[in-house]
Amino acid sequence: MPGLHDNTRLALADREPPVAAWVSDFGDLLAMVPLANLAAADAGALLRREGLSGADAALFTRFTHGHPLALRLAASARGARPDLTVPDAAVAIVVTELARVYLSGLDQPTRAVLDAACTLRRPTLSLLGALLPDVPPHEAYDMLRPLPFVDFGPDGLVLHDTVREVVAALLRVNDPPAYRAHRIAAWRQLRRELRTAPPADLWRYTADLLYLIENPAVREAFFPTAGQRYAVEPARPADEAQITAIARAHQPAGAVTVMQSWWDTMPSAFRVARDSDGSPAAFQCLCEATSVSAWLLAADPVAATWREHLRANPVPRGQQVLFLRHMLAADGGEATTSAHAALILDLKRRYLEMRPRLRRIYSLAADPATALSQFAPLGFARLRDGAAEIGGTTYHALYNDFGPSSIDGWLTDLAAREMLIDDDALLDPDRRQLILDGIRVDLTKLEFDVLQYLYEREGRVAGRAALLRDVWGYDWNGGSNVVEVVISALRRKLGDSAGSLQTVRGAGYRFTTPP
Repeated sequence: MPGLHDNTRLALADREPPVAAWVSDFGDLLAMVPLANLAAADAGALLRREGLSGADAALFTRFTHGHPLALRLAASARGARPDLTVPDAAVAIVVTELARVYLSGLDQPTRAVLDAACTLRRPTLSLLGALLPDVPPHEAYDMLRPLPFVDFGPDGLVLHDTVREVVAALLRVNDPPAYRAHRIAAWRQLRRELRTAPPADLWRYTADLLYLIENPAVREAFFPTAGQRYAVEPARPADEAQITAIARAHQPAGAVTVMQSWWDTMPSAFRVARDSDGSPAAFQCLCEATSVSAWLLAADPVAATWREHLRANPVPRGQQVLFLRHMLAADGGEATTSAHAALILDLKRRYLEMRPRLRRIYSLAADPATALSQFAPLGFARLRDGAAEIGGTTYHALYNDFGPSSIDGWLTDLAAREMLIDDDALLDPDRRQLILDGIRVDLTKLEFDVLQYLYEREGRVAGRAALLRDVWGYDWNGGSNVVEVVISALRRKLGDSAGSLQTVRGAGYRFTTPP
């Protein structure tokens, strides 16, 4: 090197970063360039240049997270075996080769720890301890930290996306029971920690729970894999013509008139997904229920059904309700297009902003069968007597009640149902039943809400005032015994497990899971 000309540049590449001495020895002569995955648009362009179709390119981009080597392997696999389906090619060739590249040389204990860690979004000491009870958490942490594809993050260890996907895919294929056991252990640990998590940490637990959910509708809504080509922002007065044009293209005249009433009355409720040229490609109308005037509710047959249901089934005081009155895209109406998906992502951000007070959302569909095939697993249901005709088209009112614990409780339940966690289930929210030793006991709505509220705060004392506020929806006046009546009814239904529902004198009530 000393004999090289002064205009020579030397490039070195390695998995490991330069040691600290290089920085002090070479100073400004040293430039470190960490390599990252390709953006979704660049990854898709690379695959299309290699001859993959748009659909195949999108699927491989999602699986590889834009990892350059994985993309090259995917393109080679598709070219060599065009008869393979995309999942077959990805798992059989890409995963195997990447595993060889990244995992060769790992000893068995480290590989076991890595297998567990790759089922998590961010491994922490407590989560590693839950997944690997026979390995001291600090030892597991120390095994992971030196690996070249692991970094520190503000909320735990950060594993390279592609490595995490590859290792998790191998574990899922080669050892399904271990894969499921790790995810269930993570769910239980997160649920325990969530009960006492301070508000500032709710976001990390929400993200961790979301990562455990493999339902595509949930994962894609919160963690979109495609590049975001639309900017979602509040609608402007100049957008009225395009919003009206989108509505006219997909709805009858009467429904367009209703939409215009909402625009005239509540323009701030409208948001649009703008294309690269700035024009709205889709729009939605979303607002809190309390902000809608009685006149507008009465003038809109669909919103009127929401109002009646909300009157018959009020939410507790302090909890919030959203009305999603419109969501239409220029290129597909109610159908899920890329512009529509951008609005759904924006809606999920609103969910997270409003937790832990968001209790319920109301929506609608002209084709409820198609809508519920996608959203019923997420908790959406049709309102009984919720059909309304507008302009010759029948619209069906839908709603999703997230429960007393809002979005985090909803996500916990989604993950539990997906992983079929029923070995220690106490409550069945779909049937509104108590489950004890395999025996199901029907509960009233109030009994279920009270027991669910205490169950989700297991081991913590809930005062009468908190129960009245969060379950009944009104402030404690000091003279009501409604809480005691429901607690007594629950103890009767708990039978031999009645001792799990404890009275803490002068403080309130506490629940512990029956042995």
